[in-house]
Amino acid sequence: MRKIYLFIILALLAFCFVMPLSAQSDESEDITIDRQIELYGISENNTIKQVSEIVDISIDDLKKYFKIDPRIKNSENRTLKSLQIDPERVIIFKDDTQYGFNHNYTLLDICNKLDIPKKKLLEYMDLGIQDQSNYTKRLHELGKTPADIIKINEQFLEDIPEFGAILTILGMLVVFAALFVTSIIISQLAHFNIKKKTVPIVQSSIQTPIGEITTTKPQEVSSASYIAVITAIHKRRQELEEEAKVLLTWKRAAVSMWQASGKTQFPNAQFRHLKK
Repeated sequence: MRKIYLFIILALLAFCFVMPLSAQSDESEDITIDRQIELYGISENNTIKQVSEIVDISIDDLKKYFKIDPRIKNSENRTLKSLQIDPERVIIFKDDTQYGFNHNYTLLDICNKLDIPKKKLLEYMDLGIQDQSNYTKRLHELGKTPADIIKINEQFLEDIPEFGAILTILGMLVVFAALFVTSIIISQLAHFNIKKKTVPIVQSSIQTPIGEITTTKPQEVSSASYIAVITAIHKRRQELEEEAKVLLTWKRAAVSMWQASGKTQFPNAQFRHLKK
């Protein structure tokens, strides 16, 4: 009889001990499922068929991606938990297929993927531009989804012409301002460090029939002056030679062609001389 009472007491104690643990387990499982639904829109209690409808991916693609054994009968009605599939992996597969990246990408990865400047992406996301730690944070840590990034990228592409026009105008203003300042500085350099060059004056005298004439001339003569004088002398010599040729043509001395050819020497005169 004592053994029966002892067994009943132990059973009651075991029941009282197990029930709270079971309740806690159920409660934690409910919290996990709620958290999964909040993050991914699906939970491990959803079947493959339900997941296919929620994420808009065909059942065959899901089976192929997660390598579900085709020998499993009625696998589309089995839950993710029974197939040991993490709901997060489903969302990653969906995002990679639809957007080319997923919520585990960092901001730097997204900038390289979509060719968006880092500071511009932070500006669109209303994050601190100076906070360098934001670059290494993942999307899910920042509370953003790939769909949000796609919207930001579309907005950035729409704003590119405006950014380009602003940069072009600013660049032109900076260049013209720099040229204007440079021209002013160069024009003012002529007023600094000016050394007046003094040319010594040399007096020279020339003896003429009417007396001695004294003149002053600069000691230094530029090379251009020498070249000008030599050119003038050369041109004058050419003109004189041309004039001499013209005079020789029109004022040629009279020459008798009979005398030049020797026809004026009569041969009979020689015979007359011999006869005498």
